[in-house]
Amino acid sequence: MDVASNSIQAIKLIKCITCGRDVSDSWANIISPRTGELPVGYVREWQKNSELVCTLCKLIASVIDDANLQFGFAWEKSASLRLLPRKQHTLLGLKLESDPHARVKVGDIDSIFIYHGTRRSVSSGLCSHKKIPRNTNSVACFGTIRQWLNDCKENHHCCRTPGEAQLPTRVLYLGGRTPRLVEHQTVKAEYVAITHCWGKEPFLQTKTSNLQSHKERILLRAMPKNFRDAVYVSKSLGYKYLWIDSLCIIQDDEQDWDQESKLMGDIYNRADLVIAATCASAAQDGFLAKNRPTYRESKVSVALQDADRPTTFYYRLASPHRNQQGPLDKRAWAFQERLLARRYVSFRLHEVTWYCQTSMHCECDSAEVADDHRKFRERSLDFLFSRNSQRDLHIRWRQDIVSFYTQRALTRSSDKLIALSAVASAFQVKLGSKYLVGLWEHELILDLLWTTKRPSRREPYEAPTWSWVACEGWVYYPISNYNIIQAAAFVSSNVSSTTSGPLIPQSGYIVLFGKLVQATLTHDLSKVVPSHGGPFAIEIFGTGELFSFAVNPDIFPPTPNCRSSCSKDLGFSEWHQGELEGQPYPVWVFFMAYYREHVYVYGLILTRSREHDPSYQRAGLVIFCLSDQNDDIERILDRWDNQQVTIF
Repeated sequence: MDVASNSIQAIKLIKCITCGRDVSDSWANIISPRTGELPVGYVREWQKNSELVCTLCKLIASVIDDANLQFGFAWEKSASLRLLPRKQHTLLGLKLESDPHARVKVGDIDSIFIYHGTRRSVSSGLCSHKKIPRNTNSVACFGTIRQWLNDCKENHHCCRTPGEAQLPTRVLYLGGRTPRLVEHQTVKAEYVAITHCWGKEPFLQTKTSNLQSHKERILLRAMPKNFRDAVYVSKSLGYKYLWIDSLCIIQDDEQDWDQESKLMGDIYNRADLVIAATCASAAQDGFLAKNRPTYRESKVSVALQDADRPTTFYYRLASPHRNQQGPLDKRAWAFQERLLARRYVSFRLHEVTWYCQTSMHCECDSAEVADDHRKFRERSLDFLFSRNSQRDLHIRWRQDIVSFYTQRALTRSSDKLIALSAVASAFQVKLGSKYLVGLWEHELILDLLWTTKRPSRREPYEAPTWSWVACEGWVYYPISNYNIIQAAAFVSSNVSSTTSGPLIPQSGYIVLFGKLVQATLTHDLSKVVPSHGGPFAIEIFGTGELFSFAVNPDIFPPTPNCRSSCSKDLGFSEWHQGELEGQPYPVWVFFMAYYREHVYVYGLILTRSREHDPSYQRAGLVIFCLSDQNDDIERILDRWDNQQVTIF
């Protein structure tokens, strides 16, 4: 259902609070087809006309006036009305674009939501007001979580499992007076897993020296706060088993860690519920808050016809959910754990949020319609796989998995592939393709068209130069995934894996077939084009028909102040001689793909491999434009012969 239809559906649930008149005739024709919103200015105009005015309009105007008074808003001219359907009622929202002189800025507040002041079902069709508790470990908060959990188990068919899961190798048993570690259980039972930030300070872990004592008991007071909170939440929801990585994996046993780390994907996927300590930056912090910051709210009274006294309505200032990123949201390991979970309850700074394969909820009741939810793709893998074709899954890998994952941090850069291996394993089953250091053989040409926000090649190398794994920081794909024409072909690959498994490849080369041309790379600060991303330009020998629109090196060529060994290894060492600025350096361009209608041509920037001559290494990505947009890309590319190229 599109946005406008969604809002019109919500309109049909609302009757005028005063007279019961259907407002859909008045509003449906002026709802924006693009955003599904209604400018608040219409409400003010209706107020001036006594024949059109209704209590609903009065309510909206009263909230606007009160929010201006209570919270310093001055946003009426740019605010818009949002009508958001629920099962039987409608959530009435005001989307804000604040005045620059207002005391509260739009970056802090995204929307205002309006509720009826009573819990009874009201003829107006508006949702009833629900207080958000200050304490996360309150009866009210756990009642909400239990409601989400029960609703999912009873009504969400795609979230169900065939039966109870096989317990992991070790779990904490919570059925006694104190938790204890049990292992090699043959029974099947529901269990909870926790995902959390470890932090830098030492905390309780299972090691070979205390394994036996942990099987007898683990005192709660010896546990860090995150673990105590996880035990409390699990027991409050009726679970007897809890999996915590640092307690259920023997941390100083390399063989045990290697074996159990390979099973983490299954552990999080089979868990009946995954608890996310999202607001905690370390194990000692804890995630159950006793006095958490809550949303600001107020109330207004509106006189209804035939009523003895005014009726109370509440409104709440809701922060945008996309700005509520916690410490856990920045960790790479947690990304995989999030994707693999079937049910995921996240304890955030302001509220608790719920995700499953069917729905998304939050305590303030706005997450289902928040703008970021429509764009939100970090759902469970089961959700992704059930809603995408094989071709679309390749796109999701590039645009969602790689892009989201590389924005997160790792304590050890060597874990970059390990922390994504369970996701890669699940994708491999669906794609039926060979996994090549973060890329897929079936779509290797397009998978190679990655780039970074800034040159960030890691040294020493931990992956082949053609893989995004070799770079630090955010990796993204500057391509549209449809109507792109491949100009090269994959021939073969030779990739060696580590002892951690076949999905943890470490080194190797690929062989491609296509057009390879000589060119020069120039670094000239006087020719920076801000919209094109940097002071680099590439010129191809013997033709002026292509000009470099964007040049993105994987690593900065050396300058007098930066002479990294990594730059030398990429073949840039000669730039150390003489004047650097403005001096052309010889490189090669290997054409990969192009858009016929957009006259863009993509190519890999290559340099000679110092260790595997006459092979090549990747040094970056270049996007060319045609000098004459009426020219023919195929005619230009046909100028060069095809050849095999080996890239390490």
